[in-house]
Amino acid sequence: ERLMPRYVGGDGASIVSISAGGMQSAAIVAYHMKSSSDWEKRHLLKDITTRVFRWGSNRHGQCAVEGGKSNAVAYPTPMVDVYHPENATASQGANKAIVSSNFVEIALGKSHAVGLTHHGEVYSWGSTAAGRCGHGDRHSTSNGIAIKSALKMRTGLSLPKRIEALRNVKIAKISCGDAHTLALSGSGRVFSWGYNSSGQLGVGHTM
Repeated sequence: ERLMPRYVGGDGASIVSISAGGMQSAAIVAYHMKSSSDWEKRHLLKDITTRVFRWGSNRHGQCAVEGGKSNAVAYPTPMVDVYHPENATASQGANKAIVSSNFVEIALGKSHAVGLTHHGEVYSWGSTAAGRCGHGDRHSTSNGIAIKSALKMRTGLSLPKRIEALRNVKIAKISCGDAHTLALSGSGRVFSWGYNSSGQLGVGHTM
């Protein structure tokens, strides 16, 4: 425990976004951005380059860090590279930088995470309990990769996976509760999924 704010890091890095949720944290670093005003105008750019750093609880794979499946990540660590599903095979070739997805926003739940790319696509990973990852079932896998927590035997995604139900919708904003998620489209439509015990999904019932 710490009773007062303490410096974590960031000198010399263009950190443009931070997120905290549950027992996990995230920061987005943008490359080739000279100021925060450049970041605010990112929607005017065709492409940008970002890198996500993660730390905190990783019991359900919600940190999705490079080379690590530990239950906790103690310091900011780069998240795995994520590639557009249609171009995933190119990730091993010379076009890696071209096909990688660049996140501009990360929303964090208690044990899952959701990322929004520059082009308005939504990815999710971590615990799939109660459908909070939005992939249509409670035990999805990403490229066959699923993990089970050693402490809580719940299946989770260890790699970010695009939410196919939103593939034809350009999303502008995302937000997570403990076990549910909201997404706002560029045209003003709201989508919700996940746990609904208290009606938090706004669909008229609590099932």
